[in-house]
Amino acid sequence: FYALFAIDFTNKKYANSPMYPEAVRRFAPFVGSSYEPGVTLSNKPVEVYAIFGGQWPHSSFMVPGGVMCAPTLSDMTRSRAILEYWKNEWLEKYWLGCSIERYRAIKSWADFQAWLDESPKHRDSDLGFFVRFCQDVGLDKYGGGVGKYIAYGYIPHHQKYNRPTIANRQGALIYRGGVYDGQNWMDFDQAKMLEHVAHSFYAGNTARHPFDGVTEPLDPASAGPDKYTWDKAPRYG
Repeated sequence: FYALFAIDFTNKKYANSPMYPEAVRRFAPFVGSSYEPGVTLSNKPVEVYAIFGGQWPHSSFMVPGGVMCAPTLSDMTRSRAILEYWKNEWLEKYWLGCSIERYRAIKSWADFQAWLDESPKHRDSDLGFFVRFCQDVGLDKYGGGVGKYIAYGYIPHHQKYNRPTIANRQGALIYRGGVYDGQNWMDFDQAKMLEHVAHSFYAGNTARHPFDGVTEPLDPASAGPDKYTWDKAPRYG
């Protein structure tokens, strides 16, 4: 954020914003008040990877189901100390302006706006300033897409996901999947996923569920002008 993204806010194209001087004061490369601690302290969690994996990047210590090492008490104590220092000296001090517990109580955009107005520390935190600056210069209007979104859900619950099946997958996730059609929210239903091949180099033009998919390749030279890709087009609905 600090090294590659926030420094863009110091570009003179944003000079018309009344918040521009503050953006420069915080995010100017090397001299910004938030730049050095942000860049420096962002490395602290990586030290935990190195403790368990022996190196970073390209560490292979962590695999699904656990770690490929035997952590010692010293490893655990040192790792907790690193994360505690990172939390106290950057996450809560610079980025949030509040405790993690208070921030995790935010459940909606309305909650976030109330959080901003709750305390000057919240508004003036790097996160609070970032959101306010984005709104001021109009960045919140970019990337909206068509207003329809889908999420498949992730982070399996450590107790509920012991024997995953398609039927109970949604209920075993910490963050459930969902679909927003522009007006309504619905639970994600994998049965509604279809693969379309009308424009693919495959025989037919019928949409099928992946379980029932048929892959009969065609010669691109004779497939016709409407077919132009080897990909199937997944759609929901």
